[in-house]
Amino acid sequence: MGSLFFSLNGSIDDEKKWLSHLSQKTLLDGDINYGPNLQGGCMADISKHLDKAYENKEFDELAESPVDALEGLSKADAEALHKALNIKTIRDLADNKFVLRAQAIVNLARTSQKAAPR
Repeated sequence: MGSLFFSLNGSIDDEKKWLSHLSQKTLLDGDINYGPNLQGGCMADISKHLDKAYENKEFDELAESPVDALEGLSKADAEALHKALNIKTIRDLADNKFVLRAQAIVNLARTSQKAAPR
């Protein structure tokens, strides 16, 4: 069995940023529709990943919304996440060290599969 070691030579914040960057691949590689926003840039349409009540919220407001704002997560799921990992908001979920580590491992596994000779 192979091993993977990496060093960031930085702070915990650097590690969180790096892990967050890797974890974004999950959403960005999906079927998100991008379109122009009013400022001339691009904006991701993630409405189908949210409950109806949250579809028109701004990203900063979504980040502070309860995790059951995410499509497919119930109030009971949100309560279980809170009880097990003290996760209350979408931001808490996204910043959770276990979630970040799991996403980084999966994305690194995908990268190593693509790089492996066939």
